[in-house]
Amino acid sequence: MASLLPPTPTATSTLKHSQMASPLKLTTPNNASFLPNSNHRVKSNSAKCHALFGEVAKGLVENSVGMDQFQSIQSGIVQFERVTESLSDMQRWGVLVFGGLTWIYLTARPGVLVGAIDAYLLAPLQLGFDSLVGRRNLKRSDFVVGEKLGEGSFGVVYSGVLVPKNGNGNGGSLDVVQKRGRGKATPVEAKSKDKVILKKVKVGIQGAEEFGDYEEWFNYRLSRAAPETCADFLGSFVADQTNSQFTKGGKWLVWKFEGDRTLGDYMKDRNFPSNLESVMFGRVLQGVDSSKRNALIIKQIMRQIITSLRKIHDTGIVHRDVKPANLVVTKRGQIKLIDFGAATDLRIGKNYVPNRTLLDPDYCPPELYVLPEETLSPPPEPIAAFLSPILWQVY
Repeated sequence: MASLLPPTPTATSTLKHSQMASPLKLTTPNNASFLPNSNHRVKSNSAKCHALFGEVAKGLVENSVGMDQFQSIQSGIVQFERVTESLSDMQRWGVLVFGGLTWIYLTARPGVLVGAIDAYLLAPLQLGFDSLVGRRNLKRSDFVVGEKLGEGSFGVVYSGVLVPKNGNGNGGSLDVVQKRGRGKATPVEAKSKDKVILKKVKVGIQGAEEFGDYEEWFNYRLSRAAPETCADFLGSFVADQTNSQFTKGGKWLVWKFEGDRTLGDYMKDRNFPSNLESVMFGRVLQGVDSSKRNALIIKQIMRQIITSLRKIHDTGIVHRDVKPANLVVTKRGQIKLIDFGAATDLRIGKNYVPNRTLLDPDYCPPELYVLPEETLSPPPEPIAAFLSPILWQVY
């Protein structure tokens, strides 16, 4: 009951009287904390800033990562504070902001940092690994060349078979049939896993050898960065003698067989796109009218193409010759890009020659026709790579 009673008038009036009688008189040690001490104020603000820094960092990551990751980041923040303990709070935030902006720039499309890691780390590792397993030691006798599939300005494409290591040079354990008549070869019969696609780079054609080297480079680059977007590249070899389709000194590029029909082949059929229904979905869609089925098939095709192009563009590479004949349809319903002879890497300017026309006019991007004649050639690769995020946004 006593705790509910108001304070006595005597105690209240005495306290008020004491405060009014000497409002400026601070003589007790307890009043020392109210002194306008600038040194104390700086320490208090510094402590508040440190607390704010910790709270901001905590708030940025606590809701987006797991506990283990959060603890690692928190440990990194502590380490950062130790390293920058001699800096003022303003300088520390400046370092943090500068580091963040630098990281954003280096990882922005098409990826300066990722490209450097690929060029100076992943590419040498791939070269070493391929050399160990023999992928960089291919030779003419490793293959049996089949029928001619197509021909372009700089190369001729053939079907073929990879001869097993224990083979006798004529197909080994494979049941290979390669009959000749009037200079033509019939299809090579072999197990699907042993089938390959070979592209002979034309000899004596101006620019053919150069574009063959570019195509090889792009295929190796994408085999590391976006392998699901294109045919599996097995490597290359140079013919050691002239024999049949081979010309001594001529380069050949080799891919794993992905499918014997392109999107262009399916489009020539009057039943397109319904002829791709079972390929795309693995079955015939039941209970759906024909117009909706066709729309679903086209949607699935375009989704795959656009997704692959996005992944390729993320590496800085532009195909520049996307057309139905360069889109292989696999037995599993995957659509993969082929023929990177006209591709360019805008990150470093590889195969980018503004005054040279090398594309199919029926599918050529319209910007090529309005490209200014005074368009500058790309700078050296290191400079082009560093400036690529800016140029990518501009162009």
